[in-house]
Order: sequence, then C-alpha cells, then structure tokens
Amino acid sequence: MQSLPTLPQRSLLERVSLGLAIGLMVIGGLTLAGWWLQMDTLLRPFPNQAALKANAALAFLAIGLALLALELGKRTFSPVAILATIIGLLSLIQDVTNADLRIDQFLVRDHLLIGNEFPGRMSAMIAAGLVLGSLVLVWCAHYRGAQARLFAEAVVGSILASAGLSTLLGYGAGLPAVYTWGTATATSPMAAIALGL
Repeated sequence: MQSLPTLPQRSLLERVSLGLAIGLMVIGGLTLAGWWLQMDTLLRPFPNQAALKANAALAFLAIGLALLALELGKRTFSPVAILATIIGLLSLIQDVTNADLRIDQFLVRDHLLIGNEFPGRMSAMIAAGLVLGSLVLVWCAHYRGAQARLFAEAVVGSILASAGLSTLLGYGAGLPAVYTWGTATATSPMAAIALGL
C-alpha cells in the first residue's frame, strides 16, 4: 500500500512570520472594532495612554494582510500594503505642511484626546514607519532585485523594531520626550507594539 504524501512542514521562521502577520491583523482589527463600537478597553489596553488611531489601525491591518499574503505565497495580494503607504504619506504631508486633508477622522470621530495635538492624527513617527514598511512589502510583490530587497527588509525591519522598542522604553521610564518623538502627538503603546511586530 502506497503512503499518502504529507503536507510540507513550515520552518520555525515561517511560523513566526505567520504569527507576526496575524498579530498585526489582530491589533488593527480589534482597534478598528474598538473605535466603531466605542469600546475604550480595546482602544487603550494601557490606561491613561494614547490610543492607536483608526487610520493607523487600518494601515497596520493592511500591512498584516500583505505579510500574510506573502507568507502564503499569494504575491499578487501583497500590494494591499499600498493602502498603508497612502495613509502614512497623507499623514506626513499634514504634519509637514500644517494642512488638514481631513483624513484624521475619516473613519471614526476621535473621542479620546489623550496625548495628541489633532484629533484622530497618528504621530509622525508612526506615519513614517508605515510608509517605510509598506513600501518594502509592495517591493516584495516583484521578483526583481531580490538581494537589494532582502537588504531593505532587514534595514527597515531593524529601524521599525528599534523605534517600537524605544517608544515602549520611553513609556516604561516615564520619558514623554521619547514616546512623543519631539512632537506634541504621543505614539501609542499599541502602535509601538505593532511596529515591533
């Protein structure tokens, strides 16, 4: 009797990558649900700290979906990360030009005004991280420049993980200058965790 072929086993790194993608999707999805249902416990699991903004949550959800698509071998779906690029770029444009492009409260009305200058606006550091991370993911959809892409993934991943860890350390040490990154808008602890993922 001939044995049935087994499914290929995923390596430890592949399973970790799947877990990170799912983690980003959970953070983004639960945060969006918290905003839509006005459940403050979902929005601020760390009491008296800034909440992850809805547009940033949508961007992290898009990045998680792109990572999941890449991990499952569906490269054609990874350009969903462009949504995070657009959200991040528009937010950065608002910060640099002091313009209001009306994207901050497009999804929900921000009723938690802790640690931010403009209602619904993510911090510039999160916006820059979203742009960097999503551009690398969009690049992953193409087969060209594999070595340069791997280098870019490593560099951007290191920068984002460092920024997330620094933000969390700033909260732990009680140093607002660290978690606000020199601006009037605090980076939420959940955004820092998402950057680390």
